[in-house]
Amino acid sequence: MVAVFVALALVVSGGAVAVVQLTGVGRGGVDCSVAEAASFEAASPIARACGVDVEVLSERTPWRTSWAAADGTARLQLSAVPARVEVGGAWVAPDTSLVADRSSGVLRVAASAFPMTLNAGGAAGREQPLGTIEKDGHSLGVGFPLELPEPAVAGSQLSYDLGDGIRLLVSVDADGTGFLPVVELADAGAAERLAERLAAVGAASGESGLDLEFATRLSTGLRLEADADGAVRVVDAQGEPQFAVALPMMWDSAGASVSLPQTVTEVGAGDRTRAPVDGDRVAQMGLRVDGDALIVSPDAGMLEDPGTVWPVYLDPSFSGWGPALRIAVRTGGYSNTLVNWGDISASMPGQGTGNCNQVASCNTSFKQRLAWQFSGLTQIAAMAGADIVSAQFVVNGVHSYNCTAQTTTLYRVAAFSSGTTWSGISAQQALGSRTESSKASCGTDGWKSFDATAGFKWMADADQSNLYVALLVDESNMNGWKRFRHDATVQATYNRPPAAPTSLRLAVPSIAGCVTGASRPAIASAKPTLQAVVSDPDGTNVTPSFEVAPVSSLTAPVWSSGTGLPAVASGATATALVGATLSDGTAYAWRARSWDGSLYGAWSGWCEFVVDVTAPPPPTVAASDVGAARYEQGKERGGVGQQGGFVLSAGTASDAVSFAYGFNNSANPTTVSATAGTATISYTPSVSGPVTLTVTTKDAAGNVSSPTSYLFTVATATEDGIWMFDEGTGTTAADGAGNPARPLTVNGASWGEGPHSLFDSRGGDHALVLDGVNDWAQTSGPVVDTTKSFTISAHVLLDPAALGADATALAQDGVTQSGFRLGYTASCPAMTGGCWSFAMPDAPSGPNTMVTSALPVTTGEWVHLVGEHDATAHTMRLWVCEIGTPEDPAVGEPVRTQAARTATPWPASGAFTVGRALQGGSGNGFWAGSIDNVRVFSGSVVAESKIRRLCQGAEATDFAQGNLALDPTSGAGQ
Repeated sequence: MVAVFVALALVVSGGAVAVVQLTGVGRGGVDCSVAEAASFEAASPIARACGVDVEVLSERTPWRTSWAAADGTARLQLSAVPARVEVGGAWVAPDTSLVADRSSGVLRVAASAFPMTLNAGGAAGREQPLGTIEKDGHSLGVGFPLELPEPAVAGSQLSYDLGDGIRLLVSVDADGTGFLPVVELADAGAAERLAERLAAVGAASGESGLDLEFATRLSTGLRLEADADGAVRVVDAQGEPQFAVALPMMWDSAGASVSLPQTVTEVGAGDRTRAPVDGDRVAQMGLRVDGDALIVSPDAGMLEDPGTVWPVYLDPSFSGWGPALRIAVRTGGYSNTLVNWGDISASMPGQGTGNCNQVASCNTSFKQRLAWQFSGLTQIAAMAGADIVSAQFVVNGVHSYNCTAQTTTLYRVAAFSSGTTWSGISAQQALGSRTESSKASCGTDGWKSFDATAGFKWMADADQSNLYVALLVDESNMNGWKRFRHDATVQATYNRPPAAPTSLRLAVPSIAGCVTGASRPAIASAKPTLQAVVSDPDGTNVTPSFEVAPVSSLTAPVWSSGTGLPAVASGATATALVGATLSDGTAYAWRARSWDGSLYGAWSGWCEFVVDVTAPPPPTVAASDVGAARYEQGKERGGVGQQGGFVLSAGTASDAVSFAYGFNNSANPTTVSATAGTATISYTPSVSGPVTLTVTTKDAAGNVSSPTSYLFTVATATEDGIWMFDEGTGTTAADGAGNPARPLTVNGASWGEGPHSLFDSRGGDHALVLDGVNDWAQTSGPVVDTTKSFTISAHVLLDPAALGADATALAQDGVTQSGFRLGYTASCPAMTGGCWSFAMPDAPSGPNTMVTSALPVTTGEWVHLVGEHDATAHTMRLWVCEIGTPEDPAVGEPVRTQAARTATPWPASGAFTVGRALQGGSGNGFWAGSIDNVRVFSGSVVAESKIRRLCQGAEATDFAQGNLALDPTSGAGQ
């Protein structure tokens, strides 16, 4: 249903501004209780649903009111005078009365468009300006050269009695935008005494000595600037006016000596302390800028003329620069300009326009024209003339010379200022006219609406934000004379075109942002989906429109959606699938705009893309020298823990952006960026065996090549050192690996039966037997590079009597201590008694990082020990595998224990030893028992499966199978 009005009022008796109150619920369940909203976007849906115009609060100012209309248009009203003012965050009716501000000691205007304070006089007023106006963070303070007494306060006017027939009257103007100081001189003697007092304070100047200096206090960034008509503006750093000083006038009291007949209706007594009354002699005073001061120079001729009727009044005025100005220009019996004029008197409202040539009615013959300026209409300037639906100038016609209908025409006139005179009002364009009288006794007075549509269209088309209008009548005689009130308004109904769309992007494929030129994205689609955020400032639904054109020919679109897309809400994202199949390899531009059912909005800027639906060729893969291994295609290379590298190349694809690859895993590939069409990747195997490296190329458009498969085999680790101790006699144990051969020299040890012989798996198996005192064997130099990964292993048998002391099976000498030790530790932190252990000192003379096994130490039986240093993973591992006895054989399952090693590996470059360690530079931890099948995998991490087979009795020859050349540390076959 449509909501029903309950009340509509602008100002209620308490001074607060009322809002439109509604009842009911609108279409779609919209709340219609209050006809106002924060923005056009919020107001428009309420207006349509409730069938009423809804005020837009964000647009509200003292002069301006804006509405979202029920028919989807927008409406604004700009008043010549403030309709409301904001005080303490609330909108109230203007109130120009003066109230004392106890906290600051000044007199403050109760509720004005621009906050104003006036001097309270006396001690409280010393060092304070006469008056101050504040506007938008700026302030103008105006001084007075003489000390001020406490004033008499009457409503909106102060009266300072300065003595000697001198009085200063300061009035707040009716609009609440400024104040008017008027110096009243009772007689010629008062003028002389004022000159003397000004001289006494060093402020006398000018021909008469009566030049009045009004020192100003300007906030930062403001300066005084004279305009072309002689008035003064206070402008900011950008040259924008913030305050105005009108051309000052002076007048005498000649009008008081004229006896006005009862027939006089167009002039009146008025208030001479604010403006001259009819019959007063008026003269314009000089105004000039002197630094930060304004100098007002009275007309010496009037002051010295014996015909001058005293008192004489001197009038400068100061005001904030608002969006409206009104002047009344005169010629004939009066030649002065009335600035921001008001009523002639309480009984004679308004001012007249036309030819007042009946002395009986006017006292003197003169012509007058009324003109209004409305400024700051920037939203109109931003439009086109077609956007303006209608516009009116609304003014209150309060009087006409008679009841005969006469024509009044509203003209658009040339720009004017407060200093403009009669000749400056130049008609430019007739806007609208009315033929009627405006006389109360004829029942024809009241508000009159003039068509101003053409004026607003001119503003829109000329990009002008100010409208200057005047009401002109037949000036040949008094029949056309009419009076109008000052509080006119302009009102316009307009359809704001939709805004240019924003946030343009490609939705499919998804590419954010709008790019042009060489950086335009390539897309793998000949029918992309386009997106843009569309909006209408009036909040109405809009129909999006997209078009696509070749970059080489923007005026020849290959596809346009026209108005065929569905309308969307203002602020929503519109989407369009391009309906034409675009050409591969062609660069295209696209843009968007909106239609609100009446007007198209501006096009967005162009965005660009290039169509690329051709997949790149398959990449090539080549082994590279990254790490210790080189994994060549179709060959068995490297080993577990041996890093290798590969170079991926896009070949002839010039726009490759990335590669996707996987090792035995093409379903979940890893992505690496392409640089100049290539990328290098690394691979460290964790297991041996066949590996398939699968690689695809992705180009800038997102096209993906067919895959390339690169097959290689990770070799099983082979020994760099093998000492089987099958000699059974002598002082040398041969190195079965032989690459190069590094025999062990036996010192004091004897020979005994090995585990293979014990288990009858191979005859002739011998072992080295050591006494635990001073028996050991060693190579002539290092076998293991302790800074890298390595694996050492041996079958060991520990005598039961050896449990009380540390015993080392395998080690390699450093300078003062071994670089690693594999064997038995008598005291273990995590368990009672001894344990199998693998230790590496953190520095040449530092503490150890040790990994120990929780398996109980078995003496008198063969046990297989493996020590592993994984330099890549910063880890040490100990494998213990019990094999039991022939009578009670064990399963032979290695048990792993590991620990992190954070220390930086250091090189122990001494002899590889069997049966002892080095501690403090001397032999230590001599082994008591037997040792057999010693093996070294230098640079390797051995697969768990091989460790299990070693424990279970596999011989070194069982792993050969011609693969010795594949040893990654030997360089053979590389």
